[in-house]
Amino acid sequence: MDNFVVTEFIGAMLSKDPKGRKFVYNNRPYACFIVTYKGRVKFTSKYGIVVADSEHSVFLPQGLSYVNECEEDAESYVFNFLTQSKYDAPLSLNALEKSEIDLIYKNIKRENDRKFIINNNVGIFAETYILAKKLFLDKFDHNDIHPIIKKAMIYMNENYSNNKITMQDVADKCYVSEVYLRKLFDKHLNETPFKILTKIRMENAKFMIEEKRPLTEIALSVGYSDIYQFSRAYKKFYGHSPSFTKKTYTL
Repeated sequence: MDNFVVTEFIGAMLSKDPKGRKFVYNNRPYACFIVTYKGRVKFTSKYGIVVADSEHSVFLPQGLSYVNECEEDAESYVFNFLTQSKYDAPLSLNALEKSEIDLIYKNIKRENDRKFIINNNVGIFAETYILAKKLFLDKFDHNDIHPIIKKAMIYMNENYSNNKITMQDVADKCYVSEVYLRKLFDKHLNETPFKILTKIRMENAKFMIEEKRPLTEIALSVGYSDIYQFSRAYKKFYGHSPSFTKKTYTL
């Protein structure tokens, strides 16, 4: 994905396709990511077949002609954009958890709406690259995620609200030592388990701020014992306070 450059973000939408829906798309005007969390959609072009389902997302390049066929009732997020780089063939990409793609979709929609208010595209470009990195990541950079890392991340996603969770707890859940867990994360993700846990907490906190929840409630919901501890961690992660983010989202 080193050569992946977005020049313009067009829009994001939720697509619901019934089984049996089929149509031909000639010379697609935009590139897109299709992230399907329910059902199955098949795309057939002169380059072969790619499938979007809960195990695979799809990248369709601009200019592509293909047949779109829904093989099972499907629900997908579609992100349209223009790229500087030249791609000919569609690509099968990494899948995302439903909760993760829901959060990214909301962030992208918010930033796309805000760019007209603040006359600045930086936010929408940043969110689009975050999505691209997640979709390309395992497929091209790391191959299949290590099963212990996957188990650790599932556990952290399920327990990030617990302010007493430790990395030893995560390691115990994976039946490995804390030292070995840190080595795996460093080797495969170039991050520590604690930083990944913090990232999970901060992304969920940012989503809750968008929902205009009280900061005290958010702090407790994402695993901090008080608002002061949460605010310090948030500012360290994002470079500004939760209050600043809250004001930004209410513009």
